[in-house]
Amino acid sequence: VGGLDLVRRQLVRADATVDSLVGRVVRRDPEARPVAPGRLAEHAEVTPAESQDHELQRRDVSGHYAGPVTRVLALAGDVLAAVGLQAILGWVAFFCLGLVFDADAPSGLARWVGVVAIGSAFIGYFWIPVALFGRTLAMAVLGIAVVRRDGGVAGGRRAFVRALILPLSLLVPVLMLGMVLGKERRTLHDAASGTVEVYDWGEREAE
Repeated sequence: VGGLDLVRRQLVRADATVDSLVGRVVRRDPEARPVAPGRLAEHAEVTPAESQDHELQRRDVSGHYAGPVTRVLALAGDVLAAVGLQAILGWVAFFCLGLVFDADAPSGLARWVGVVAIGSAFIGYFWIPVALFGRTLAMAVLGIAVVRRDGGVAGGRRAFVRALILPLSLLVPVLMLGMVLGKERRTLHDAASGTVEVYDWGEREAE
């Protein structure tokens, strides 16, 4: 856990650095962006604006909006995991078809079964863990979670919409610029589902 926390802290520093650089480029007032969503803002520690440009002081970041570096790395890890899951389910689907037909399945049917298996694996990977636990596997490792805009639990419906729209964000990366330019750091799939991503480390601190 100690090594993992060290990695998380370095990523939070990278997040703060990227936010600071982008803020300078677009001449953004640091005070104009909230540090946390809704009810989570009541418990979030706020670092003075003048110190944010230089160093991230030791503080509890749980509940704060997650930064772009952490989010991109978590998304990359989840996509790789989803692709692995797709490969496994695809193989299982074709194996089952072989048992049913006792030979190679008709090409048209096999193609559709493959598409359904792959699509279901991808959407399921990003839907079910978020609906049940508020995070995917890579999110859990890097210490971030999905919540509603007001800071509440995202729930199954929002998680499903988010998973359904996510492929579009991946296909058109410009739709994810909101994580560095937006007030609430929301991408297309965040906006469509009414969710945001926040750091969630429990009681541990970042420095």
